[in-house]
Amino acid sequence: MSRSPETEPALNLARPKLGQWVMAGVLILSIGLLVFSSVNAWQARATERKQIMSEESDAGAQIFVQRESFNTLLSIQDWALGVVQARDVQISRALLGQRLTVITSSGLTTWDQTTRTYQVELPKLDKLIRQLSNVSDTKRDAFINSRRVFLDHFRTLVIKLNIRFQQLSRQQVLQVSEARAQSELQQSILLAVILILGLGLSVWLSRDIRRAYVITRTRLSEERNRLEATRRRLVLMRQLESLSRQWLELISAATPSAQIKARVAEDLAALEVDSEHIEDSELAQSRANEVLAVLESRDQNERALEYQKDFDSVTGLPNRSTFTKAIDAQFESAKSSGLSLGVLILDIDRFRDVNSSLGYAAGDDVLNLVASRLSKAMLHGESLARLSADEFGVLLQGEDEKQVLNRATQIANQLSFTTELAGQEARISVCAGLSLNGSDVANAAELSRSAAMAIYLAKAPGDREGFVLYDPNRHQSMMNVWHEEIAVRNALRSGEFKVYYQPVVDLQTGQAVGAEALVRWERPGVGLVMPGNFLSSVQRAGVTVELGWQIIEESLMAWSSTLSGFVTKDLVPYVSVNLDLVQLQDPNLANFVISALQRNKVPAAALVLEVTEHAMVNQPNALEQLRVLREQGIRIALDDFGSGYSNLGQAHQLPLDLLKIDRSFLPDAALSDRSASLISDIKQIADSLGLTVVAEGVETQEVADSLAALGVKCVQGFLFSKAVPAEQLGEWMAVR
Repeated sequence: MSRSPETEPALNLARPKLGQWVMAGVLILSIGLLVFSSVNAWQARATERKQIMSEESDAGAQIFVQRESFNTLLSIQDWALGVVQARDVQISRALLGQRLTVITSSGLTTWDQTTRTYQVELPKLDKLIRQLSNVSDTKRDAFINSRRVFLDHFRTLVIKLNIRFQQLSRQQVLQVSEARAQSELQQSILLAVILILGLGLSVWLSRDIRRAYVITRTRLSEERNRLEATRRRLVLMRQLESLSRQWLELISAATPSAQIKARVAEDLAALEVDSEHIEDSELAQSRANEVLAVLESRDQNERALEYQKDFDSVTGLPNRSTFTKAIDAQFESAKSSGLSLGVLILDIDRFRDVNSSLGYAAGDDVLNLVASRLSKAMLHGESLARLSADEFGVLLQGEDEKQVLNRATQIANQLSFTTELAGQEARISVCAGLSLNGSDVANAAELSRSAAMAIYLAKAPGDREGFVLYDPNRHQSMMNVWHEEIAVRNALRSGEFKVYYQPVVDLQTGQAVGAEALVRWERPGVGLVMPGNFLSSVQRAGVTVELGWQIIEESLMAWSSTLSGFVTKDLVPYVSVNLDLVQLQDPNLANFVISALQRNKVPAAALVLEVTEHAMVNQPNALEQLRVLREQGIRIALDDFGSGYSNLGQAHQLPLDLLKIDRSFLPDAALSDRSASLISDIKQIADSLGLTVVAEGVETQEVADSLAALGVKCVQGFLFSKAVPAEQLGEWMAVR
C-alpha cells in the first residue's frame, strides 16, 4: 500500500534510527560479553578449586623430592659407616629420580621447579654415587671425608628447596586471585555499560514515539479531510464518466458538431460543482475538452476522407473518381454542342525503376514534377487528374478531332525533360494514349476504356511507343492475342495438348532406335494444331515451363508403356524431348527430370534432351544443369544444327552426345553437292568429338541413301513415319 507524503514524518520518527540501531547493537554485544564473562568466571572458580587440589598434590610431590634428596644423602652416610652397600645408595637415587619426573598442575615437572643450583649440583652427586662401587670398605670413611664439603653444600641446597617450593605455591595463589579480580572487574564494567546503554536507548525511543504520536494524530485529521475531498472527486468523476460515454455515443452516431457542443455545455451547467473547489471545475472542463478534441478529430477525419475521395494525397490533383465524373459531365455536353472530346492518359516511363533504385521519396518528386508541368499546361475547359501510381489523365476538348490530337501531342511532348533526382541527373519521359469521342463511341465509359486500351498499347513490353491514338482494329488484334493466351492456359488445364512421337531410324538396320516427342494441340472445334501456330501464345501466356513438365512426364510414361517392350540386349530405344530456354533457366529442371525418371522407372540412357545452341551459349545455369543430367546418364542432343548461328568449334566445351542436322540441309528430292559436302564436314567434326549425327526431315529414299553413303547413321522424317500417338508408335515399331 502506498503512503501519503504527509505520513512520512511520523513514520520516520517511529522508524529506528541508525544511532539507535548502533546503541541496541552495542547493548546486545555487552550483554553477550557479560554472559561470556560470567561463564568464564564460573569456569575460573572451577579451575581454582582444581588448582587448590592440584597445589596440595604438587606440594606433596615437592615434599617427596626434598625427602628423597635427604634419603639419598643419608644412604651415602650409611654407606660410609658400612651399614649399606653402594647398591642401596643407587636405589635411593633412583627413587629421587622418579620424584623429580612427577608433572605438576602447572605442566612442569618437579625437576623444573627445583632451583638452578640444585639442578647443577645433582649431576655431581650422581658422579659421586657412581664412584662408590669402586671404593674398598677400608677407604669408605676417607672417601666421604674428602667430599664432606660437597655433601654439606648439597644438603644446604636440599634444605633451600623448601623455600623454592613455597615461592611457587604463593605465586600460583596470586595468579588465581588476580584472574578472579580481573574477571569480576570486567563484569562490573559490562554491567555499567549495559545500564547506561539501556537507559539512553529507552529515553531516545520514548521521545521518538511521543513525537510520532503527535504527528500521526495531526496527520490523521488532515487525512480525513483529504478522504472527504477524494470522495467528492470520485462522485464527480463518476458523473463525468457517464456524461463522457453519452457524448462519445453522439460522436459515434455522426451527430452534428453544433448539437454535440450544445449538449456538452448544457450538461456541464447541470453538474453540481462547488465553486469553492476550483480543481473540480477544472476537472469537469478538462474532460469536456477531451471529448471536444475527439469531436474535432472526427470532423478532421471526415474532411480528410471527403478530400481523399476526390483528390490525390501526393500531388493534390483530382483522382480517378473525380476524373470519371468530369468525363461523364462533359461527354453529353460535347455531343450536343458538336465539340470534339478527348481523354489523354500519360504513363511515366520506368517509374518503378525510380522507386526501386532511388527510393519512394524520389518517386514522389517525379510525380509532383509531372503534376506541376501538367497543371501549368492546362487551358480553360481542360481537366487534370492522377489516375494511379504513375498514370495521369487529361480531359481535352476542341473544335474538331485534329485540334484535340494536336493539343494531346503538345502536352505529351512537354513531359519529356531532364531533372535532378537524389543528386543524380535523370531523364523523364512518358507514354501517352488518346481516345476521341467519335461516332463509334457510344458513351463516356467507352471513351475511358478506349483511352486505357491506347495507353496499354503504348507501353506494351517489346512494342513501347511514345504516343498511341486508339485504333479499333489494333484493339481487336490485341483482344485476339488475349483470347489466344486464355485458350492456351485452358488447354493446358484441360489436357488438350497431346504428345506425338516421330521414330528415329537406323539406316543400316531399318529399325527404330528412338522417337522424338512432339507436342500437338487437339483444339476443340479446330482440330490438330501444329506447334508453330501456338508456341508463341504459350510463351506469351507464361506457361512454357508447365507445358514442358507435362511433355516430359507423358514421354516417360509412353516409354514405360510402349518403348520398354522393344528393349533388347544390344538396343535400348530412347525418347527425346525438346527443352526451351525458359525451362533450362528454371533451377528445378534437373531435380524434376531425375525424379520423373525414378517415378516412371525409366533408365537414364532411355532419355535424350534436345536443346538449341542458342539456349546453351552464355547460359551458365543451363550448362550446369545439363552437366548434372548428363552425369546421371541422360544424353544431350544439339537440335536444329545449321538453322542459325552454329559453331562446332566450341562444341567440345558443351555437354553433348548427339548432333541433329536441321531439315534445311536436306532438299525434298536429292542432296546437292554443296549440301553433301557440308554434311560430310559436319559428320567428320562430330566423329572427332564423339557425337552421334541424326538428320531430320528425310522424305525421299534417295536422300536417305545419300546420307547413308556419307556415314550418317540415324535419320527421321516422313519417309519412315510422321509423328503419331504412342499406341500407333508401338504398332509401327512392331511391324518394323
